[in-house]
Amino acid sequence: LVADGKAFCFPLIKAAGDVVDRLELKFAHQRHGFSASFSGGAVDHVRLRLVELGQLVLEIGAVEVEIGGLGDVARSLPFALKESGVDIRNIIPFYNALKLGRNKKTKVGKFDIKYAGKNEKVEIYQVLNPLSRVPVYLLKNKTYCDIAKSPDTFAFFDKAVVEIVKKNHLSFIPDIIHCNDHHTGLIPLLLRAMKSSVKTILTIHNLSYQGRSSIQVLEKLNISHLKSKIMNW
Repeated sequence: LVADGKAFCFPLIKAAGDVVDRLELKFAHQRHGFSASFSGGAVDHVRLRLVELGQLVLEIGAVEVEIGGLGDVARSLPFALKESGVDIRNIIPFYNALKLGRNKKTKVGKFDIKYAGKNEKVEIYQVLNPLSRVPVYLLKNKTYCDIAKSPDTFAFFDKAVVEIVKKNHLSFIPDIIHCNDHHTGLIPLLLRAMKSSVKTILTIHNLSYQGRSSIQVLEKLNISHLKSKIMNW
């Protein structure tokens, strides 16, 4: 996945209603879309909708919350994708450490999810990144999203993101969800469990940070590890 005018290669995504093994998307000069090609034909002006996910990776105004190279990607990639015609959004937890300054936030939704056997309320706020103008959604929950505590904050956040997609709380169903590092690594598993057609990409920025935790986190998500080939392996 390269943002600097290079080709995108996504496996198993739909084009013109057909499932293809490999679809190569190249930036078009037009601002409204891509040119795309694949074996057996060509599809022009593919509109790609993408959700960019990350933890501690948002730059808003003068306050920067990030970790290393992941923060660099979170700043530059959404801007580059938007400039190339991608309908992209960011979703992160609304940590207490995140200060918005003069940037106006708007409450755009709320919902309940069950985690660790208890119902939890989640509020969705929207702000615009002042540099890229990419919409950023902040998920607020006092129990898990005020302060990052592994693994519960990340598992809870992942389930909340999947619930947003499942119930279409943002009136936006992405074609692809881009997950960054172990913090969002449960999202592909959760999407598969609900048989979602949304595709995922997982980018590992630093293999040293593996986010190891007890398998009990799956029980809190109401997922049986016995039904997961990856977990059994």
